[in-house]
Amino acid sequence: NINSFFTIYNNKRGTLKIEYPSEYNFEIYTNRYYADNYYSQDLIYNVVSKISFGEQETHEIYNKPLWDSVEARADVFKEYEEKILFQDLLIKDDKIFVKLVNNTSVELEDCYVIVDGLYVSIGNINPKSEKDLKIDLSDKSIKNNFELLMNEIYPMTHSGSYYNDEYKKQQKKREAHNIAHYNFIQGISNNNALTGKQIIFAALNYDDFGNELKVNGKSPKVYNTNVIYTIENIRYEKGEYVVFPKGAIKPVLNNPEKFSLEDYMMYTFYENVEARLTFNIQRGITVKEFEIDWTEINQELFYANESVENKLNNYDLYIKNNATDEWEKTDKVFKVSTNVENYINQLNQIKVKADITFTEYNYGHDILIIPEIEVSGVVN
Repeated sequence: NINSFFTIYNNKRGTLKIEYPSEYNFEIYTNRYYADNYYSQDLIYNVVSKISFGEQETHEIYNKPLWDSVEARADVFKEYEEKILFQDLLIKDDKIFVKLVNNTSVELEDCYVIVDGLYVSIGNINPKSEKDLKIDLSDKSIKNNFELLMNEIYPMTHSGSYYNDEYKKQQKKREAHNIAHYNFIQGISNNNALTGKQIIFAALNYDDFGNELKVNGKSPKVYNTNVIYTIENIRYEKGEYVVFPKGAIKPVLNNPEKFSLEDYMMYTFYENVEARLTFNIQRGITVKEFEIDWTEINQELFYANESVENKLNNYDLYIKNNATDEWEKTDKVFKVSTNVENYINQLNQIKVKADITFTEYNYGHDILIIPEIEVSGVVN
């Protein structure tokens, strides 16, 4: 599948005409908020665009200024003989050994893989080449979320460099990764209905894979930034003992309306609050042991000098005991290896909560500490 996002500029005043094959599933993003007078009683509306359907479809947008733009997307399926392959895959002692083969004719840049929700930067891969990977899932240097991975690949520079050409180039690359991750890849990697281990590979590329768009009757000049990704699912064997290290299973915040989300990764709050979170364990896994840890927090998430341990003094921590249907108070690190089933509901979920006393430390807000979990179990 080729999922494309476009910004199309009009090279003249007046009508912007876009032509495309019908199989492109083409869509223009529209925002009529400013175009319509909400309070007007005038029921006479102007025609602003026209769509013509057929083997070759057209979308005309009227009264566009010179160099004004529209944003659009298209989805089309194309078959390619060249592939990106995972070969000689071996999983042993929380380590993954795999040969990543690029038998395509394109350069793959700023590559990364996602394994069990953990993000690993692997650099560039040349055309018609291969790279041997050894991934230790227990390695503390491995990033446990996408934003930290992006900070590693595209590190922030001092403020004086924010507007130079190199910084702008890096930000453009990061934005391409962002679009692909948050629109497509994230939904795949957060699938708790999986019955095995999943490896996702993603990379940047700047080749032209071909499109049949015409703008105002001509083939447009195109500047491509591609994110190429592929997925490998490895089924578990019945009776296999599996371990999900800390960071692999990320909790879902069940009451996000109580918080403000910043930078895709931080929740902030401004008053005393209760945070409720759910860990979704893969279906088909009978959990034998788990440990919830509120102290294993990556310090890059915090912009204050106060330690996580000090912050946790303002947290009263609980876990849902399904046997008693009550919230059971816990320590900052809570490990269970007996009566584990008391804490796992019928959906294979573990629910925790924190009652937090607000302490202002900077700009009148505080940052929610998110716990991590390590889970061991047996495949049904």
